[in-house]
Parts: sequence; structure tokens; C-alpha cells
Amino acid sequence: MFDTSSSTSMPAYSSASQAAKEDFGRLVRRIQQSNSGQFAPIKEVEGESGKVFVVHNRDWSQYRQLAMQAQDTGNLAQAEFMWLASLSEAKGFHPHDPRLMVSVESLASLYALLGRFDQAESFGKHSVEIAMQAFGNDHPNLARCLNNLAGLYYQQGRYAEAEPICRRLLAIYEKNYPQEHPDVIMATTNLAMLYHVQGKYKLAERLYIRVISMEGTELSQDQSQFAAILSNYAELLQATGRSSLAKEVRARGSSLFQTA
Repeated sequence: MFDTSSSTSMPAYSSASQAAKEDFGRLVRRIQQSNSGQFAPIKEVEGESGKVFVVHNRDWSQYRQLAMQAQDTGNLAQAEFMWLASLSEAKGFHPHDPRLMVSVESLASLYALLGRFDQAESFGKHSVEIAMQAFGNDHPNLARCLNNLAGLYYQQGRYAEAEPICRRLLAIYEKNYPQEHPDVIMATTNLAMLYHVQGKYKLAERLYIRVISMEGTELSQDQSQFAAILSNYAELLQATGRSSLAKEVRARGSSLFQTA
């Protein structure tokens, strides 16, 4: 196996490496909004038996719906206004109300889309803090927030900052789900591509092989995504002097692209 442990410089990248970067962005699990409107706000009040939680209706879900509609139509300024309004509402809820995390996460993703990376990072870090307080250190909701923050760093080429976050979120998913779970596969693939783009080929290859070997999973059924992973692995093989094997893997990926 090609040893890159003594390498201190970044490798030169082909167009396929740029594809790996773009694939990472597509694989990052974005905020799942479909169920977020079902959360009821939580209020903590003093009752006869001590502190209790009670439901109190507010307008958060309306702001969320308007924000999503604005984003779907490309009106990002309106989406920002509505997400900020939802955040204002959520600040009146209990600190552990999951809708606070949804509003903050959504603003982080919106600012990343707008290229306002400082704001995206600030909100992304805040969403991680909220998730830790609300769900603890090993919950999938925390992993999702970490994944979004890692994707932001990756998008900016801040690979050294993204790497420990990706390792952490993969550990969380592995603790909660079996190896073939889509979130475990997604996190494994993202970390593989992160190692790859840094020239950490041994670490990247180990994870690529792990993912590619998962035949019959949801990932292998998504042929275009699976083909992209094969293409990235083929590039790694080429970069480490294994041209013959790279050709075989690339051909396998091309056949999947043609049938996708």
C-alpha cells in the first residue's frame, strides 16, 4: 500500500477530486424539515407538585412554513426574515424545545447557501450547543448538527477543523445504529472523502472499502451516489500507483452511472 504518513504537502487534484468535494456537499445530511412542525412548544411552570411542562401554542410553525415556501421559490431574503422570526418565537420556549434547534440549524444552512460563512458558522456552533444541552452527547440530533458544521468547514477548505467533527459524528451514529444504517454509511463516506482530499490515503481507503463492501444497503441501491463513491476510490487507487485496479473500479462506477 502506498505510504503517505510522511507526506506534509497536499497532493495535486484532478477534476475527479473536485467531484469528491462536491459529493461531500451532496452527502451532508441537510436539515430534515418534514417532521419539525409537529413539535409542540414546551413551557416549564410551577405546579402543585413542583415544576411541570405544559404546551402553549405559538406562531413558530407558521413562520417555519413561510420560510420554507420562500426558500423553495428562491426568495432567500424573505426566508431569512421568516427564520429569524421563528427564532424569535423559539427563544420564548423552554431551552430544550427542539424547535429552537430547528430554527438555528435552518439559519446556519441558509447563511451557508448565501455564502455568509461567518454567520453560518456562528449559528452552526450554536445549534451544536443546543443539541448537546437538549439531547446529550450521543444523540443523532447532535450528530446531524455536527455534520452540517463539518460540511460548512469542508466547503471552505477547512479540512483540519472538519476532520475531528466528522470522526465524532460517525462515532455517535455507530453507537446508535447498525453499520448498514444510511446515516452510518453517509458519515463514513464523508469522513473517507475528507481524508482523501487531505492526502490521508490509508485512512480514506479503509473507509471507502468499508462502504463499498455494503452490498444490498440503501447506499448501493442509490446507483448514482454509489457510482460517485467508486469514482472517488478509483482516483485514490490511481494516486497511489495502482492503475490497473483503478481502471476496474472506475469501469464499475461508469456502468452504474449509465444505468442510474
